[in-house]
Amino acid sequence: MESKKTDQAKHQVLIVDLNNFSRYPTLSVGYLSSILKNNGAQVDVLSPLFFGVHGFPRNVKEPRGYHYLKFLNHIGATSENRFLKFLYDKIKNVRKKDKSILQRTIVSAFQEQIKNKKPDIVLISAYTMYFDVTSVIAGICDDHNIPLIVGGNSFVIPEIAQKWSVIRGVTVVFAGEPEAILNRMVDDVLLGNDISHYQGVYEDGGKAI
Repeated sequence: MESKKTDQAKHQVLIVDLNNFSRYPTLSVGYLSSILKNNGAQVDVLSPLFFGVHGFPRNVKEPRGYHYLKFLNHIGATSENRFLKFLYDKIKNVRKKDKSILQRTIVSAFQEQIKNKKPDIVLISAYTMYFDVTSVIAGICDDHNIPLIVGGNSFVIPEIAQKWSVIRGVTVVFAGEPEAILNRMVDDVLLGNDISHYQGVYEDGGKAI
């Protein structure tokens, strides 16, 4: 892949923070942004929290009676009773609709960012729950010839990293802590250089050693 810009100071980087498990953008994404900016890159961050997507609470006490709901969910998922299956499918369809709305919201915001900022490269930090929306974003990147690096805690599991690395439009999946090599890796990806020497890199289903 040929670089649109070879001067690191002119890199336009978009970081997509798909980690809305708090009320604020992820601190680690702030570190990555700072590293890139200190090396002269122009960085924008896109987080679902910026456009109305609520964060998921962590380590909260279960509401009273919540375990009964989990039990009923299990019954609905495994029961052969037609009425129970009907109710379960109705609830599941509502959840699918909510997920679809969330995906459209994120993708729409991403498309606006691509249109307005015209990034040279996109970095996504994500959990596995965002596989579908990442696939859509990756396709948009591919259509615009924008390289895409995907990273996150889950990619230390080889099977997950390999699955994500073959998504159309994903240039590389990175598993590990990128701070020490981030600027060099971004530069090499934009220049179309070989990046197989970076430990933790997955390309097209294969892992660089």
